[in-house]
Amino acid sequence: MSQTKEISSLEVIPKREAAKHTAKNDLWVILHNQVYNVTQYVEDHPGGVAILLESAGQDCTEAFEDIGHSTDAREVLEKYLIGRVPDDERTETLTKTVPEVIPQEVGEIGSQDINKKHIRAIVPTISAGLLLLTSFIWLGGRLLKGVPALQSSGGFWTGFGISSLASVSMAMATGVWFNTLIKGKAKESFPTRIKSGINIAKRRSINSGVMNPREFRSFPLVEKQQISPDTYRFFFGLPEPGSLLGLPTGQHVYVRHENSQGDMVSRSYTPVSTNRERGRMELVVKTYPDGFMSQYLANLAIGDKVDFRGPGGKMKYTRYLTKEIGMIAGGSGITPMFSIIKAVCTTEKDNTKISLLFANRTEDDILLRKELDEYARNFPHKFKVWYILNTPPPGWKYGSGRINEGLIKERLPSPNGEDSKILVCGPPGMQKAMVNTLVGLGFRRPSAVAHVTDEIFIF
Repeated sequence: MSQTKEISSLEVIPKREAAKHTAKNDLWVILHNQVYNVTQYVEDHPGGVAILLESAGQDCTEAFEDIGHSTDAREVLEKYLIGRVPDDERTETLTKTVPEVIPQEVGEIGSQDINKKHIRAIVPTISAGLLLLTSFIWLGGRLLKGVPALQSSGGFWTGFGISSLASVSMAMATGVWFNTLIKGKAKESFPTRIKSGINIAKRRSINSGVMNPREFRSFPLVEKQQISPDTYRFFFGLPEPGSLLGLPTGQHVYVRHENSQGDMVSRSYTPVSTNRERGRMELVVKTYPDGFMSQYLANLAIGDKVDFRGPGGKMKYTRYLTKEIGMIAGGSGITPMFSIIKAVCTTEKDNTKISLLFANRTEDDILLRKELDEYARNFPHKFKVWYILNTPPPGWKYGSGRINEGLIKERLPSPNGEDSKILVCGPPGMQKAMVNTLVGLGFRRPSAVAHVTDEIFIF
């Protein structure tokens, strides 16, 4: 992985030695057969301390690549490189490659291939065909004269005979010529791979998606809507009107921007547009007074370009994931849920059932309420939503207070192995409380690094 230090000069560290360093104040990991001491990076890790502690002392190459770390993240690791694993303990490096199209040469059949021997083979056949045709016409005419009843249709039979014999003659001639040509070529040797003389330019299909999990790409802001005092809807234009984002449902993108100290800050956001929508990407972002990235986005002007990278995250929703999904969202935690709700409701063949508990402080804080109510109204067999407010208005017909065990048992699916799943996204305190409650109800506790197969999936 590292190019800065000469691999052969690195200290050889057996995996059993790396496995001893698993504490928060002494933490090593193995990536691409190289050993890193990331103790000083633990507090700065964007994914939190728990993820690093779960991978401590182990080979975490697969998890590292699955998340889709950027070039910047890989450069950060360089300073923590301390060694390499022994040659006999090396594992295959995980790389994602695109098969290269090798230009091939097209063999030519030129005029020189049709030589005199081919012509000599054709001429006798054509001559025989013409002689037979002439004889047929002469004989047919004599026969027709002797049969008065057929003379009225004699022209038809003559034409029929002429066309039939002509077709037969041409077929025979063509067959002999082709057979002779093949026999002539059979003596020559052909390569097993026929190379093409045409250079085929490699062009990325717009259907493959424009996002790159390792490199940031800039997209311009084409439309901006303020949908509440502290929430905006942003529309970013993709390179072409027909371009797809290339983001699996449930996954997120990373946005980066340089702060006043010259450091690059990165945050993740889940688009509310689906991967079937071409030419644009849509984000809904709640702003916070002390939120560096949300304030940066809020102050964008039309035409400004923003750096995006992705996809990221472990959730890749498909209609075969499970039969029933329970969702618990708090505040802006609705955005990753919304992309799945939208995909399920707008896909006719998707029969997944979704139940959402959506907690907010006030009614005005409910993001995407218009869209959620519309999906619940138009697809009652697929989607149900129940709102919970800390401060409900008079006449409020939904819930109030906090999401508790009784509400979860009443409105969300019960544990049922692979046939049910609970998704949770919201403030850290809420997520922790919900996980503990769900585990008490019989769901299996999730690991620190989320997996799409978890019964409780934390965004």
